[in-house]
Amino acid sequence: SPDVFPDGVLLAMVDCMRRHAEYLDAHPTGGNWLCMEANGQYHVGVLFPEFANAARWRDNALMRLRREIDAQVYPDGAQIELTPGYHNVSLSNFVGALRLARLNDQPLPEGYQAGLERMYDLNMRAMSPDRDVPPFNDSWRVDVPQTLADGLELFPARKDWEWIATDGQAGAKPSVTSLAFPYAGWAVMRSGWDRDARFLMMDCGPFGYGHQHEDKLSFVLHAHGARLVFDAGSYAYDASDMRRYVLSARGHNVIHVDGMEQNRRGGPRDGYVVKEPVAMVWHTAAGYDYAAGTYGTLPEEAWGRDRKRGIVHTRRVLFVKPDWWIVCDTVDPGDSAERLVESTFHLDAPEAVVDQSSLGITTKRDGPNLAILPLMVPGLRAQIVAGQTEPALQGWLPKAHGRTGADPRPCVYYSVKASGTVHLLYVFAPYAQGKICPVASVRPLNVPDAALAAQITITRGRVFLFSLMPDGTCTLTQPDGKDVRFGAQTEDSRT
Repeated sequence: SPDVFPDGVLLAMVDCMRRHAEYLDAHPTGGNWLCMEANGQYHVGVLFPEFANAARWRDNALMRLRREIDAQVYPDGAQIELTPGYHNVSLSNFVGALRLARLNDQPLPEGYQAGLERMYDLNMRAMSPDRDVPPFNDSWRVDVPQTLADGLELFPARKDWEWIATDGQAGAKPSVTSLAFPYAGWAVMRSGWDRDARFLMMDCGPFGYGHQHEDKLSFVLHAHGARLVFDAGSYAYDASDMRRYVLSARGHNVIHVDGMEQNRRGGPRDGYVVKEPVAMVWHTAAGYDYAAGTYGTLPEEAWGRDRKRGIVHTRRVLFVKPDWWIVCDTVDPGDSAERLVESTFHLDAPEAVVDQSSLGITTKRDGPNLAILPLMVPGLRAQIVAGQTEPALQGWLPKAHGRTGADPRPCVYYSVKASGTVHLLYVFAPYAQGKICPVASVRPLNVPDAALAAQITITRGRVFLFSLMPDGTCTLTQPDGKDVRFGAQTEDSRT
């Protein structure tokens, strides 16, 4: 209506768009912002072809978007910020320009569409049983079925995407279950693709180009239709203590040494982008998945405010399919001084309790539950913290990305004071409502020359033996006496 939008207002609006396009053309930024900028610039160039510089805006925008598909997206499909929510922000902007080009019969650079398939595919391959992607870094909920339904418009031959998008009503179930992302450094272990599947995803990767959290070697765990071990995720982008909490290692499932946390922040953003696959170990087979990574070996991987170096944490995770995991942590302090080593695990339950005799932890919730059974070592202690504000925040689950507010959740602290290299082992055993824990006990075992060994008895009476050797190799002896060995080399990363 001319009464609402008189000619002067309309001209000012259109001129504002022209100014936006000129500014974006001259001053590009980086990361997912650059994708949004180029997509907006392209829209102005297509929708207002009357402008003298419209063709230049279109060409430059598409050139940048095509270049960023290669620059921002690793060969394994992960966007360099390693934040699933922002991964899909970049993807939506790449796709937005593509769709507008097709609607207006505009040409696209060679390889433009093909480069997007691996971005869609990441959503499926990293999908948790609740049809989300774990919220590593500053992420939020990703509706994977809807995202893949959108992707099918461009890639209709992907029957595995169709199976996810239709909740199994059409298409074909994905052929691979467990897999690794060699550039993102993510290890995904799953028993299957159903909503009750057992699932663990561990982060062995780089800090990321943006939206980073101090969370290397952290993991999330789902089973029997529930999330049981969580990542703090994101919070409002403010200067609050809670915002600092979710950014810090305290909001994640990692190790602390003498109160010192992981500290990689402060370097140039480009320095957190890798050119080659990261140093991680990955094995997958019909009965087992195994992943291992380290923190403290790279130049940027320091500890505490003083950026102490020389301490190395190695985490090894073994999935004994389909029901339980072994998490084995080694902390090499680089000297013989006595140190306090603390492990934190954040549990998505209203309550958890400690068995004072075994130091086992059990969640108390309606529905599925989780037991954590530690291998007893001299001096090991366990406590549960929930909703703590002093001396530091701990035991909180933020409500949502971009919002304030958080709810208390139990955080397990296992701690030990020891000199020299420290080895800790835990069994994570989820179980469905009305069922009993699948693992009965974890006990020390004497194995000559082993750095650590444990006897794991499951509730059906069968016994597994696990040993860690000084060279970092592991052996799992099955109830039938056969050994499965896990070395220091990747076998079948299933990329």
